Amino acid sequence: MKITGSYTLHAPAEQVWPLIHDPTSLVSLIPGCDRLEAVGPNEYRGQMQIALPAVAGRYETCVKLLDAPAPYCIRLNGEIRGPAGAISGSATFRLTAAGDHSLLEYEAQGMISGPLSRMDGRIAEGAARSLLNQGLASLDQQLQEMPKGVILAPGVPLPISRRERIISRWKTAMSQLLSRFAAFVRRLWGLGAG
Repeated sequence: MKITGSYTLHAPAEQVWPLIHDPTSLVSLIPGCDRLEAVGPNEYRGQMQIALPAVAGRYETCVKLLDAPAPYCIRLNGEIRGPAGAISGSATFRLTAAGDHSLLEYEAQGMISGPLSRMDGRIAEGAARSLLNQGLASLDQQLQEMPKGVILAPGVPLPISRRERIISRWKTAMSQLLSRFAAFVRRLWGLGAG
Protein backbone atom coordinates (compact mmCIF):
# COMPACT_ATOMS: atom_id res chain seq x y z
CA MET A 1 0.00 0.00 0.00
CA LYS A 2 1.36 3.44 -0.92
CA ILE A 3 -0.24 6.85 -0.52
CA THR A 4 1.06 10.26 -1.49
CA GLY A 5 -0.52 13.66 -1.42
CA SER A 6 -0.45 17.17 -0.07
CA TYR A 7 -2.56 19.40 2.14
CA THR A 8 -2.64 23.19 2.44
CA LEU A 9 -2.55 24.47 6.01
CA HIS A 10 -3.71 28.02 6.68
CA ALA A 11 -0.79 29.08 8.89
CA PRO A 12 2.91 29.86 8.34
CA ALA A 13 5.38 26.97 8.52
CA GLU A 14 7.01 28.21 11.74
CA GLN A 15 3.62 27.98 13.48
CA VAL A 16 2.75 24.57 12.02
CA TRP A 17 6.08 22.80 12.51
CA PRO A 18 6.16 22.58 16.33
CA LEU A 19 2.70 21.00 16.30
CA ILE A 20 3.29 18.29 13.69
CA HIS A 21 6.73 17.47 15.08
CA ASP A 22 5.62 17.09 18.71
CA PRO A 23 3.94 13.79 19.72
CA THR A 24 2.11 15.31 22.69
CA SER A 25 0.32 17.66 20.30
CA LEU A 26 -0.34 14.88 17.80
CA VAL A 27 -2.68 13.01 20.18
CA SER A 28 -5.44 15.53 19.54
CA LEU A 29 -4.77 15.43 15.78
CA ILE A 30 -4.78 11.66 15.13
CA PRO A 31 -8.39 10.53 14.66
CA GLY A 32 -9.36 8.14 17.45
CA CYS A 33 -6.01 8.41 19.27
CA ASP A 34 -6.52 7.87 23.02
CA ARG A 35 -2.93 8.26 24.13
CA LEU A 36 0.65 8.46 22.90
CA GLU A 37 3.47 8.00 25.43
CA ALA A 38 7.25 8.21 25.08
CA VAL A 39 8.90 4.81 25.65
CA GLY A 40 12.39 5.80 24.53
CA PRO A 41 14.27 8.47 22.61
CA ASN A 42 12.00 9.44 19.70
CA GLU A 43 9.87 6.29 20.22
CA TYR A 44 6.21 6.36 21.22
CA ARG A 45 3.44 3.84 21.94
CA GLY A 46 -0.26 4.49 22.09
CA GLN A 47 -3.78 3.35 21.41
CA MET A 48 -6.30 4.46 18.85
CA GLN A 49 -9.92 3.61 18.16
CA ILE A 50 -10.77 3.22 14.47
CA ALA A 51 -14.44 3.44 13.53
CA LEU A 52 -14.23 2.75 9.80
CA PRO A 53 -16.37 -0.20 8.62
CA ALA A 54 -14.53 -3.54 8.30
CA VAL A 55 -11.56 -2.32 10.37
CA ALA A 56 -13.34 -0.97 13.44
CA GLY A 57 -11.71 -1.65 16.79
CA ARG A 58 -8.99 -0.64 19.23
CA TYR A 59 -5.46 -0.69 17.84
CA GLU A 60 -2.07 -0.54 19.55
CA THR A 61 0.40 1.70 17.78
CA CYS A 62 4.16 2.17 17.92
CA VAL A 63 5.92 5.09 16.20
CA LYS A 64 9.63 5.89 15.94
CA LEU A 65 10.77 9.31 14.67
CA LEU A 66 13.86 9.14 12.45
CA ASP A 67 16.43 11.74 11.50
CA ALA A 68 15.05 14.13 8.91
CA PRO A 69 17.12 14.92 5.80
CA ALA A 70 16.14 18.62 5.71
CA PRO A 71 14.50 21.38 7.74
CA TYR A 72 10.72 21.06 8.03
CA CYS A 73 10.88 17.35 7.22
CA ILE A 74 10.03 14.41 9.46
CA ARG A 75 10.39 10.69 8.80
CA LEU A 76 8.88 7.93 10.88
CA ASN A 77 8.47 4.17 11.07
CA GLY A 78 5.46 2.67 12.74
CA GLU A 79 3.10 -0.21 13.29
CA ILE A 80 -0.60 -0.43 14.08
CA ARG A 81 -1.88 -3.78 15.41
CA GLY A 82 -5.44 -4.69 16.29
CA PRO A 83 -8.36 -7.09 15.86
CA ALA A 84 -8.40 -6.87 12.05
CA GLY A 85 -4.65 -7.35 11.57
CA ALA A 86 -1.61 -5.10 11.38
CA ILE A 87 -0.06 -2.43 9.21
CA SER A 88 3.63 -1.60 9.40
CA GLY A 89 5.40 0.99 7.33
CA SER A 90 7.12 4.33 7.01
CA ALA A 91 6.16 7.88 6.12
CA THR A 92 7.80 11.17 5.26
CA PHE A 93 6.18 14.58 5.79
CA ARG A 94 7.64 17.74 4.24
CA LEU A 95 6.41 21.21 5.12
CA THR A 96 6.97 24.06 2.66
CA ALA A 97 6.36 27.71 3.51
CA ALA A 98 4.01 29.52 1.13
CA GLY A 99 3.61 33.00 2.62
CA ASP A 100 0.97 32.90 5.34
CA HIS A 101 0.09 29.31 4.29
CA SER A 102 2.03 26.04 4.36
CA LEU A 103 1.99 23.04 2.07
CA LEU A 104 2.37 19.67 3.79
CA GLU A 105 3.42 16.93 1.36
CA TYR A 106 3.35 13.31 2.49
CA GLU A 107 4.44 9.94 1.21
CA ALA A 108 3.72 6.72 3.08
CA GLN A 109 4.00 3.05 2.35
CA GLY A 110 2.93 0.08 4.39
CA MET A 111 2.61 -3.68 4.50
CA ILE A 112 -0.72 -5.14 5.61
CA SER A 113 -0.99 -8.49 7.40
CA GLY A 114 -3.71 -10.58 8.98
CA PRO A 115 -7.37 -10.34 7.97
CA LEU A 116 -6.77 -6.76 6.75
CA SER A 117 -4.57 -8.10 3.96
CA ARG A 118 -7.64 -9.60 2.27
CA MET A 119 -9.06 -6.09 1.82
CA ASP A 120 -8.86 -4.59 -1.66
CA GLY A 121 -5.80 -2.33 -1.90
CA ARG A 122 -7.85 0.64 -3.09
CA ILE A 123 -10.15 0.34 -0.05
CA ALA A 124 -7.17 0.16 2.33
CA GLU A 125 -5.57 3.20 0.70
CA GLY A 126 -8.89 5.06 0.84
CA ALA A 127 -9.26 4.29 4.56
CA ALA A 128 -5.69 5.44 5.28
CA ARG A 129 -6.17 8.61 3.23
CA SER A 130 -9.48 9.31 5.01
CA LEU A 131 -7.86 9.06 8.46
CA LEU A 132 -4.92 11.23 7.35
CA ASN A 133 -7.20 13.91 5.88
CA GLN A 134 -9.32 13.95 9.05
CA GLY A 135 -6.20 14.58 11.13
CA LEU A 136 -4.89 17.29 8.80
CA ALA A 137 -8.30 19.00 8.69
CA SER A 138 -8.30 18.99 12.52
CA LEU A 139 -4.79 20.47 12.56
CA ASP A 140 -5.79 23.17 10.06
CA GLN A 141 -8.90 24.06 12.09
CA GLN A 142 -6.89 24.36 15.30
CA LEU A 143 -4.24 26.47 13.58
CA GLN A 144 -6.94 28.85 12.29
CA GLU A 145 -8.45 29.17 15.79
CA MET A 146 -5.08 30.06 17.36
CA PRO A 147 -4.27 33.76 17.75
CA LYS A 148 -2.14 34.99 14.84
CA GLY A 149 1.60 34.90 15.48
CA VAL A 150 1.39 32.41 18.38
CA ILE A 151 4.07 29.76 18.09
CA LEU A 152 3.87 26.91 20.58
CA ALA A 153 7.02 25.27 21.86
CA PRO A 154 7.23 21.49 21.41
CA GLY A 155 5.51 19.71 24.30
CA VAL A 156 2.89 22.42 24.83
CA PRO A 157 -0.55 20.95 24.09
CA LEU A 158 -2.86 22.70 21.67
CA PRO A 159 -5.56 24.83 23.24
CA ILE A 160 -8.88 22.97 23.06
CA SER A 161 -12.09 24.94 22.75
CA ARG A 162 -15.44 23.91 24.26
CA ARG A 163 -16.70 23.14 20.75
CA GLU A 164 -13.75 20.81 20.10
CA ARG A 165 -14.38 18.98 23.40
CA ILE A 166 -18.03 18.43 22.41
CA ILE A 167 -17.01 17.23 18.93
CA SER A 168 -14.40 14.91 20.48
CA ARG A 169 -16.99 13.38 22.82
CA TRP A 170 -19.41 12.98 19.92
CA LYS A 171 -16.73 11.25 17.82
CA THR A 172 -15.93 8.90 20.71
CA ALA A 173 -19.61 8.03 21.19
CA MET A 174 -20.11 7.45 17.45
CA SER A 175 -16.92 5.38 17.29
CA GLN A 176 -18.13 3.15 20.13
CA LEU A 177 -21.55 2.81 18.51
CA LEU A 178 -20.03 1.88 15.14
CA SER A 179 -17.68 -0.62 16.82
CA ARG A 180 -20.58 -2.29 18.59
CA PHE A 181 -22.61 -2.38 15.38
CA ALA A 182 -19.65 -3.86 13.46
CA ALA A 183 -19.19 -6.52 16.17
CA PHE A 184 -22.92 -7.32 16.00
CA VAL A 185 -22.78 -7.67 12.20
CA ARG A 186 -19.68 -9.91 12.44
CA ARG A 187 -21.45 -12.14 15.01
CA LEU A 188 -24.58 -12.21 12.89
CA TRP A 189 -22.57 -12.98 9.79
CA GLY A 190 -20.70 -15.73 11.63
CA LEU A 191 -23.98 -17.30 12.76
CA GLY A 192 -25.49 -17.12 9.27
CA ALA A 193 -22.42 -18.65 7.63
CA GLY A 194 -22.43 -21.71 9.93
